[in-house]
Amino acid sequence: MKHIEFLLILVSSVFGVFSIVFKAVGVLNSTRNRICDMAGELKYGQKELLYWSDWVPIWWLTLAALLLWGALLVLWPWISPKLDGDLKGPLPWSARVMCWITALLPLGSAAFLVITGIFCDRPSMLTALASTPH
Repeated sequence: MKHIEFLLILVSSVFGVFSIVFKAVGVLNSTRNRICDMAGELKYGQKELLYWSDWVPIWWLTLAALLLWGALLVLWPWISPKLDGDLKGPLPWSARVMCWITALLPLGSAAFLVITGIFCDRPSMLTALASTPH
């Protein structure tokens, strides 16, 4: 397998993972908007149920998927099959660098998800929950 084919496989795998992650983030945003809706459509119990049964599990699973994929890309040079028949040990340096650069995307996205989830979305939803009459 040549390096360009290896790079194409990396890019397509990241595209596949991120198509799923983008759908999950869309669900997270719509759930957050429903919880923070001050129009009073939902009662306190319904908002609390949305928070604990929808937003929290989807957030954790999305974070786990990003971290797992980033870790797999970082470790891929040592766990992948050989590129050439006579290669022993880890992948060549250029393939390792491609893996590590590609791993920056899911790991950076995981960091951004943690920052926005903990410091932006969660407080706004908890404030909306607290201001909703029981």
